[in-house]
Amino acid sequence: MGGTAIAASAVSTIPLGAAQDNHVQTYESLKMYRGIAMGQKVCIKDCFAAYAFSKGLYGHVREIVKDAKVYFCVQLCDDTFTDEIRFANRKRFVYPNQDDSWMSCTIGHLAKL
Repeated sequence: MGGTAIAASAVSTIPLGAAQDNHVQTYESLKMYRGIAMGQKVCIKDCFAAYAFSKGLYGHVREIVKDAKVYFCVQLCDDTFTDEIRFANRKRFVYPNQDDSWMSCTIGHLAKL
């Protein structure tokens, strides 16, 4: 696999409760990943099953979080689906600083515009 260009990022340490080995989980907040930047408009070409209603819709990247993988927090342009996203997010892990009306996507779920 080739190298991945990652824009300047700020590492934030976010404690996620008491772990058995006292390890503190850290997440990186990225400004850009693989050509998709925060604030950029994207199309949802695929998604997690909880967000199946969003295929083909457009949204803006509001947060890019690097955990074990990189996840994009996307706010849809059509806010009629806000309640469905909030309902789906009750069953999914939501990152710190992620609004509950943003959906989580991976790079394979998005198409750049």
